[in-house]
Amino acid sequence: MEQPNRDEAPDSVSEQDAASARIVRRVQRITHEPAAMREAPAPGIAHVLEAPAFQGDFWQLGDGLFGGWAFDPRHPERKLAVELWLDGTVTSLVRADLFVPELREAEGTDGCHGFATSLKLSSLAHTRQVSAYVANTDHHLGTVHLHSTGSSRPVKPEDIAGSVRWVGGIRVVGWARDRVHIERTLTVSLFEGSRLLAEVPADMWYEPGPDEPLAPGRHGFDVTLPLELADGRLHEIRVLTERGTELAGSPIALLTLGSGIEQFGLADSETSSKDAVERLAYLERLMPSSLPLTSYPDWRRAYAPKAPELAETPRIAAVVFGPPEQADETLQSLDTASAPLWTAVALESLTVGGVEAWREARAHLVEEGSEIIVVLKAGSRVHPAALAALAAAMVGPDKPALVYSDSEIALADGTLLPRFKPAFDKERFLAQGYLCDLVAFDAALLPELDHDESVSDYGVVAQVLAGALAAERPIGHLPEVLATVPAGSTEADADALVAALPPLLDPERETHVMVREGLLFPAIRVRPAVDPDALVSILIPTRDRLDLLRPCVESLFAKTAHPAFEILIADNDSRDEDTLAYFRELAYRGVRVLPAPGPFNYARINNAAARAANGRYLLLLNNDTEVEDRDWLTALLEPGSAADVGAVGAKLLWPSGLVQHGGVVLGSHFGAAHAFNERQGDEPGYDELLQVTRETSAVTAACLLVKRKDYFAVGGLDERLFPVNFNDVDLCLKLRAIGRRNIWTPHAALRHKESASRGQDANAERQSRTRRELNALRLKWGETLVADPLYSPCLNRDAYPYTGIAWPPRERALRRNLPPQPNAMFKWLS
Repeated sequence: MEQPNRDEAPDSVSEQDAASARIVRRVQRITHEPAAMREAPAPGIAHVLEAPAFQGDFWQLGDGLFGGWAFDPRHPERKLAVELWLDGTVTSLVRADLFVPELREAEGTDGCHGFATSLKLSSLAHTRQVSAYVANTDHHLGTVHLHSTGSSRPVKPEDIAGSVRWVGGIRVVGWARDRVHIERTLTVSLFEGSRLLAEVPADMWYEPGPDEPLAPGRHGFDVTLPLELADGRLHEIRVLTERGTELAGSPIALLTLGSGIEQFGLADSETSSKDAVERLAYLERLMPSSLPLTSYPDWRRAYAPKAPELAETPRIAAVVFGPPEQADETLQSLDTASAPLWTAVALESLTVGGVEAWREARAHLVEEGSEIIVVLKAGSRVHPAALAALAAAMVGPDKPALVYSDSEIALADGTLLPRFKPAFDKERFLAQGYLCDLVAFDAALLPELDHDESVSDYGVVAQVLAGALAAERPIGHLPEVLATVPAGSTEADADALVAALPPLLDPERETHVMVREGLLFPAIRVRPAVDPDALVSILIPTRDRLDLLRPCVESLFAKTAHPAFEILIADNDSRDEDTLAYFRELAYRGVRVLPAPGPFNYARINNAAARAANGRYLLLLNNDTEVEDRDWLTALLEPGSAADVGAVGAKLLWPSGLVQHGGVVLGSHFGAAHAFNERQGDEPGYDELLQVTRETSAVTAACLLVKRKDYFAVGGLDERLFPVNFNDVDLCLKLRAIGRRNIWTPHAALRHKESASRGQDANAERQSRTRRELNALRLKWGETLVADPLYSPCLNRDAYPYTGIAWPPRERALRRNLPPQPNAMFKWLS
């Protein structure tokens, strides 16, 4: 193809930005125009491709400024190049990758198919027409006819440019501009549904961000929405101009801290609206950072539990397990509770003749007509509101089978450590017995223990849990600190927990149990047998970077004990000769190298490789990881083989030894964050969670195991909404939506040079893409992102989960670990 004349390039980056700022966002379908109808074709051009059914448009934005859009519906992820012609001579190329909202809505893509460019006015002085074609094709996007002076004919007045973004609280900022009549001030309207929230002129001075194609000027707006939207709930806001054009970035997902309104006097009649908004903005800046865990004594005083009013008082019975000399203190604290205790029994754990003692105690509880059984450890003290709070949680139409509360651990020096817990997590119970500090359950589930069953708090609770799970009855978590528990013997607790586990283990799988010494809690590892013939397909996307790929692949061959695996390299246009030579070497070693050409789309590349895979399991793996332990894949398969488990993630460490991934927590800045990435790899972490397998809402796709059938049951990674970022979070939430549990395990540990192959999302284009994909995640999953059932509402929700206390705590109503559901507007995309 004839090379563009570099003298005709835009005068400056600012001209290019100004052009792209005025792109029209009007979508119409254009039929392919035959080559014979092409105006002033260039002589001697050989077009290398047959013209497919492209769509697009082209127009003039102003003097010397041109723009439009180009789209290939057969390959919606593709970003086309566009040729610009002056009187039949090609003059420049421009990439069609700017955001056009209507294309996202009409075609279901990411909407990035617009283009803009500027041409020197001197080159247009004697030009009759400017034409645009999809590069290397005959597809004509449009022609602009110029007068002899180079001025344009009238431009369509409905074409508007602009963008909008949420900046926290109830504040929205952006810009809007009439790209034809620059001097005109547009009016911007903000809607929630059909309700008009605000209407403002776009006449403020606006300083664009580094990724915004716009010169500074008076075309900005800054809107404070009604204070009533600061209610802690998700609001979807659409932003339109007076011409009905929706601005880029709309709709916006907006969510505030909510409970701070009443608590901090923002809703007082004496507080002016301006003051309230300013205070809310201030609080929004403070709240995500929360307070350090060392502030727990102040938090404890400020948010002490309050006893609810009970319409009827059920018959509550307590069973206290542990040494008799410690049981008296516990029984005394129960006597001071706000709800009456009808009866109580004290039992020593795992004593000789324990089954007979349990049967005698059980008969007494039944004879007393007990309705709710409370189980706790000897030496514990319950809060005065504890029994009333548990009783209130045990009533209602959807009555839980079992309810447990948060607690605090009393160390020997008097220090209190808060133990803020998740909604029910079976894996964590198997590893830590974490919910046994204070448990209430339906007396109808009182177990009858056999001689080979555990007579302990763990044993009784495990039997109740097994019965509740079998009957599909709810298990509730009450996020209130209702008990103070002394730091006990982890060895004795571990022995009791191991003895209690059989009712919760799969009887069809041989299972080994390993005990690791914890500091305050048991650290049990449950190891069900893994089928050695279960084929795992390891999918590794790459583009060159042999310095990363070779160590990754060689570590798989050298350090993978599980015998049945295949490696598939998804090659995204590698060009380096050393990389290509390594591909040929790998082919002789049985590795398949699959071409995955085109613009980088992580989701599309993995989906294509997954379709070619033969394994029962898929293992998504970054090319910048290295295996360190031969049992890593077995450790992923152990929980991953269970029928109700979706994704399983590994413990990833930076080369420095710091944790890079300890599971994903939802809610951080209305998004998601990796847990424990401020910790050393050998640290136990908050509640010693870095030592045990547990459930988590999501795990990173840098190392993610999933059954192939489950992967495709939810549509794999979303290539349209999340081509690069958050596709793993979305995948995990889709798996949870069909009833699967996602698991993180510390027993599979890999080194991860995070984003080394792709680079951090630091430049303007990547930052813009990240914002778009984050907004899509917020819109799709909404309040799921701020109500993570596997994370406590009493813990901080900033970039470093488990490092602070939420002040104030979020909603502390009874919680259940329920499957999330995407917002209705996105269900058609799932």
